Amino acid sequence: MNIENVNINELAELLDSISLELNHIKKFKIEKNMFLLLKFFAIISLASDTVKCLQTKAFYSIDIITRALLETLADFSNLLKDPGYAIHLEYSDKMNWHKMLKERKDNPSNEYLESFSAIDIDEEIRKSSAHLQNLQQKGAKELSIYQRFELANALDIYRTVYCYLCKTAHGDISSLFNEYLSFNDNGIGFVGITPFDNDGFNHIIETDMKVVSDSCLKIQKEFNLFSIELINICKMKLGQ
Repeated sequence: MNIENVNINELAELLDSISLELNHIKKFKIEKNMFLLLKFFAIISLASDTVKCLQTKAFYSIDIITRALLETLADFSNLLKDPGYAIHLEYSDKMNWHKMLKERKDNPSNEYLESFSAIDIDEEIRKSSAHLQNLQQKGAKELSIYQRFELANALDIYRTVYCYLCKTAHGDISSLFNEYLSFNDNGIGFVGITPFDNDGFNHIIETDMKVVSDSCLKIQKEFNLFSIELINICKMKLGQ
C-alpha cells in the first residue's frame, strides 16, 4: 500500500477553505459561548494535523491526534447543548495551574518549575484557591474524561474507539507490538516505522470530514462566520 491510495486532497481542500475564510475575518464580536468557538478552532487544527501526518507519513501520530479530536468533539457537543458547561472547562484549567503552584511550594527543587521562582507562591496559591472556591460555589467541578463523554451522550465512542486510541497514546505493550514488530516463519522482525493502513486511515479521513463539516455548520448557526458557498460544500459532504 502507498499513501496515494488514500485521497486526502478533499479533506485538505475543505480545511484550507475554512482556514482562508477565518483568516479574512478581521474582527468580530463574541457575545456568547467563546469556549465553543475555541473548541471549533481546535477541531480544525487537529484535522489539519491529521492531513499533515498522512502527507509526511507520520502514521503513529495519527491515532494520538484522533484521540485528542474526539475529546475536543465531546467538549464541543457539550457546549452546544449548554454554554454553562464552560465553567467546568475553566475550573479544570485553573485547577491544573493550582496543582503546579502547589508542586512549586512543596517541591521547590523541581527544575521544571524553575520559571516560578519569580512568583510569590503563597500569594498565588491564595488567589488560586479563592478563584477555585468561587467557581465551585457556581457549580463548577473537575470532570473526568468519562464524564465529558457521558454528558455528550458518547459513551459508545468512549468505550470503543477512544479506548483503542488510548492504547497508542499511552504506549501500551500490545500497541507497540503491533506497530513495530512483525511475526513470520523466520521469527520476529522489526518493522521500523508504523506500517501504512489503507482501510484504517481512509476511515479516519472520512470521520474527520464529517466532524469538520458538521462542526462548521453548527458554528455557523452560532456566529455566522462563513460564506454561503462554504456552507453548501459542508452540507454536500454530509449528504444534505
